[in-house]
Amino acid sequence: RSEAVDVAKQAYELATDNPTTKSIYVIALINNKEEAKARELFPNEPELFTDQRIVNMYVRNKQFDKAIDIYKALLIKNPDDINIRTYLASVYFTSGQTTLAIQELKNIKERAPQLKDQVDNAIKEIQSGRTPGAK
Repeated sequence: RSEAVDVAKQAYELATDNPTTKSIYVIALINNKEEAKARELFPNEPELFTDQRIVNMYVRNKQFDKAIDIYKALLIKNPDDINIRTYLASVYFTSGQTTLAIQELKNIKERAPQLKDQVDNAIKEIQSGRTPGAK
């Protein structure tokens, strides 16, 4: 068991109503490969598992499918959320799923025509084998 989990658990136990200590405890458990325990402890709080810090951890740990699933679930509730769509496109790109990244960028362009030039440039970068926005 990791020291980080123990510290996060102690913090949570001192302030069980504090959403930050709860999130940190969940993050520590997941990072320690104890996601099942985290879900068991907080079965009625699915929003804990959609925290951006958790998604970032999944991406860092190359668990792209989990990050993608979270963003897709969030988009069901908020289909026009451009930020979530941008994050999803980024995860698709990072995981090597460039076709899906481009499709998601096109979805952004449809929903936010004011971003057309930026989106078109990002698509061109991807199609030419470069990382969008990289110098």
